Amino acid sequence: MNNILTFITRLSAFPPPANFEDNGFGDLISNISEAIDFEEMEVAKLQLQAEYWKLTSLRYADYQYTLIYDDFSFNQASDRVTVSLRDKSEVIREDSIDQNSKEPNVTGREFGHLFTLHKEEAEWKIVSDHYFDSWWQEFRKPGATKEDILNAIYTKTQTIRQTASPQP
Repeated sequence: MNNILTFITRLSAFPPPANFEDNGFGDLISNISEAIDFEEMEVAKLQLQAEYWKLTSLRYADYQYTLIYDDFSFNQASDRVTVSLRDKSEVIREDSIDQNSKEPNVTGREFGHLFTLHKEEAEWKIVSDHYFDSWWQEFRKPGATKEDILNAIYTKTQTIRQTASPQP
């Protein structure tokens, strides 16, 4: 379970793990279809978020976070564990340093995560992480399918790229 808690810590903290665009989240993701869908959507969302933040100078220059574990529950019949936690952070963004390098603005945020883990061959693997940062609030609508969510992410990506491109 320690490797999963380490992964939860890494996944909950932005920026995402190195090479996530190419490797996803590696062997810590379950092989079940629900987990594969989660990883595909999460990677697409993180790519969009990283690109947007780069284009707008909103990338994190410094990031301090604390994970507060609220609850663990185990369902023996399904070999699943649900982990409820809160991600509390203080962030300094690039634009804040540009505006005042000696005393950049520090912004705080806090939101919850609900991780689902599945036991596979004596190891716990991530099935999903449901959290509602401002990006997911935009894409996860009631009744939205995986395809709806991915289409919304790709549309937003195209809009951001067109906005950032020099106009002829």
